[in-house]
Amino acid sequence: METGREGLRLAQQRAFDAILLDLRLRDESGLDVLEQFVDAGVTAPIVILTGFADVDTAVAAMKLGAADYRMKPLDAEEIAALLRTLIARRDRQRLHEGSQLGEIEWLRIQCDRLTQCVTKPRLISMMLRLLLNRRLRLVAFFGCAEALRIVLTRAETSLTVLASDMRHAILQGVRTPPPRHQKLRDALENLESAGSKLSQQMFAGRVGLSRAYLSHLLTAQTGRTASEWCRGAVMRAALREILETTEQISQIAYDAGYQHPSQFDLHFEIMFGASPTELRHFFTSQSSLPRVEPRAGLTR
Repeated sequence: METGREGLRLAQQRAFDAILLDLRLRDESGLDVLEQFVDAGVTAPIVILTGFADVDTAVAAMKLGAADYRMKPLDAEEIAALLRTLIARRDRQRLHEGSQLGEIEWLRIQCDRLTQCVTKPRLISMMLRLLLNRRLRLVAFFGCAEALRIVLTRAETSLTVLASDMRHAILQGVRTPPPRHQKLRDALENLESAGSKLSQQMFAGRVGLSRAYLSHLLTAQTGRTASEWCRGAVMRAALREILETTEQISQIAYDAGYQHPSQFDLHFEIMFGASPTELRHFFTSQSSLPRVEPRAGLTR
């Protein structure tokens, strides 16, 4: 296609494996067309082609959502290799989306079990075990943490109402759509695998974006900042250490990157609704609710 308008029309009508987009088009700039493709929801990976080695333009293209940036001319072998790489990346993404759908169905089953709990301690115990499940991805972890916070902090006495609100929080969390930008998806995959060891600076640097710009894009496309995503990974790893080991909580806080355990305790309670000590005591004893005064909703 020789014009951006014609290319956009075809990209919206047909499902392409990949799109090669020249920076110099007859009617407008390739960067402008790239932005239109992204805004229109075109999901095919887009590779920018240019005859000039312009680093600033390459960075701008990647920030707008381009999957890659290549210098012209490309021979047939180079194009074939590029397409194989892009298609393989697309297939991995589809596999991830399929596993995400499986996770939603699995979580629905767990939510159905909430209605069978006859006491608050049973609700809490179930949520803690769900949060410890290695199958739970970070995007779903946020919703489960919110569900635990609900049962720990709400004065609601009706278990039916509590279970319903917890179910809503869990499923709302896992339905967070994946970011449109390929680099954001790569960043979240890095965070998923590296966990709490990945700082915000590394989180951004691994995908070639500044920390501020990464946070801006994540907030716009996922509703959570880079700081929130990183803290979620930290708290997920910390919760496992607190409930599955006998390590001192102050040491877990230091290992998580906190200079002051009191700050860690605060962030932990904000996320889960109880302190690390209270949740550890409840998990090991299974005999009493965490005591978070003065919330009357924690009594049996």
